[in-house]
Amino acid sequence: MVAGSVADLENKLADARRSNNTADISAALIRLADAQLQAGQASRALPLLEEAVTLSSRYNDDRQGREAALLMAKAYLAQDDAGMADTWNKRAEQFRERIERQIAPRPEASGDATATPATGAPAVVAPPTNGVDGAEQPAAAPSQARWLWLLLPVCLLLIWAWLRSQRKADDLRNETERLARHQKHLRNAHQTLQQQAEHLRQTATQDALTGALTRQAFANDLSELLHHAQHYGKPVAFFLFDLDHFKSVNDTYGHLAGDIALKMVAGVVRENLDSQDLFGRFGGDEFLIACMDGDAATAPLLAEKIRASVRKHAVDGHESLHDISISVGIAIADPEQGYDLATLFTHADTALYAAKRAGRNCVRLADAGLATPPSSEFPLRSLAATPNDA
Repeated sequence: MVAGSVADLENKLADARRSNNTADISAALIRLADAQLQAGQASRALPLLEEAVTLSSRYNDDRQGREAALLMAKAYLAQDDAGMADTWNKRAEQFRERIERQIAPRPEASGDATATPATGAPAVVAPPTNGVDGAEQPAAAPSQARWLWLLLPVCLLLIWAWLRSQRKADDLRNETERLARHQKHLRNAHQTLQQQAEHLRQTATQDALTGALTRQAFANDLSELLHHAQHYGKPVAFFLFDLDHFKSVNDTYGHLAGDIALKMVAGVVRENLDSQDLFGRFGGDEFLIACMDGDAATAPLLAEKIRASVRKHAVDGHESLHDISISVGIAIADPEQGYDLATLFTHADTALYAAKRAGRNCVRLADAGLATPPSSEFPLRSLAATPNDA
């Protein structure tokens, strides 16, 4: 019923606007806003009430202005804004005071010839003249002058009240405009803060160049993924790979070409991953992938698919990309091998070293037969971020 009532009142408001009758428009605005408040739509009612207050102030309709101000206070109370509600209650009180001042007492003309204008007491009737019973004395001229003197201060009071009401109307109009500007400024400031917060969140979790997760964000998400997989006894495939010959690309074609290569590889990886898979940048030309339900049978197939796709894009791309390929190391976390993050990373790092030793551009799965790389050639690393990893 409320929704239907709101729709009907919106149509009536549209009709009032077409008629261009200010009083009808203001009344329609107030009725529609009241219905929206009853429907729990305080945020939609506020701009309608602001317009109603502005119209009422502009055309000195204090009764509608007071009604709109009271509804404004009610709307702000619905939004838990007691300060603004108190402000609009005060404005409603100002409208009420103006209404009372505009109602000035008027002297009532008495049709009773036996009452005087000043006191209303019975007049003294003169005795009959020339023996004629019932003859009346003519009205005294001083009584009319006395009426004029009584009306003069009333007229002056009315003029003073009208001038003051005009001044109050101007003050209310200016205050309404000031509040509207202040509200607009607050909305803009709130929007700016939201945008800045979103930018900071993206900066903290996304690599600016490739759009992949940062090292720390990936580590946090992988830790949660391993905890979930351990709870349900599911396997997780972890990939660690880097670009082959990346240094020569930077040295030969410059760092801009290196950035293009990194973006190309990141784009190819995303094309081959599902939405729930994790993809991050470890640093430099090294990247990380984690896939739920990836095991020793399926993970190498996915890695080989990504490796071949990267190689194809490199060959088909710009001359600076022709030597680009990737070497991939894979480790599996499952109930048998455990879900320790540090161990998982170490196994994948060892498999990556094996892929490099095998001639690059290949995939290796971590197993017990892989040789541990010498620390002099391949220093022990960790996925956990350190202060020097910025």
